[in-house]
Amino acid sequence: MIFEDFDISAHAKHLKKGNNILAFHGLNGGANSSDFLILPELQFNLTGKAVIAAAGYLVEPTPGEVNGTPYTGFLGNVTFSEKRGFFEKPFELALTSDEEDAEIRYTTNGDAPSGPSGKKYTGPITINRTTIVRAARVKPRFHSAAATHSYFFFEDIL
Repeated sequence: MIFEDFDISAHAKHLKKGNNILAFHGLNGGANSSDFLILPELQFNLTGKAVIAAAGYLVEPTPGEVNGTPYTGFLGNVTFSEKRGFFEKPFELALTSDEEDAEIRYTTNGDAPSGPSGKKYTGPITINRTTIVRAARVKPRFHSAAATHSYFFFEDIL
């Protein structure tokens, strides 16, 4: 499947407030042929520029606004070497991913990790006090939900 983009920005002046009709003419070899797919998408942002969206999955809803960049797929969660819970002694936390070309990013301040936010995981993290670790796999045009583990130390709580 190959998507083809058409920039129709020059024709945006013909769109009016309310409903508009955008027609497509598709031709196929025969009525029973299975090799035909047409999946049009039109986006029109509030600045008056029309754009065609790429195929993919949208994670964040954007009612009344232009859609964000679509993701082409999803990644599973990061694996934590230690289960969440209560601890008395410090330990080294390892984060792993079965996606070899996906980067792991993590935070310890409660923010969701993503490409531009969080720290790049390069090796075990020393956990020696109460800490909340959020980690996600990051790969261009792929989405990963953040996994969260909380590690509580009795000394901090008391």
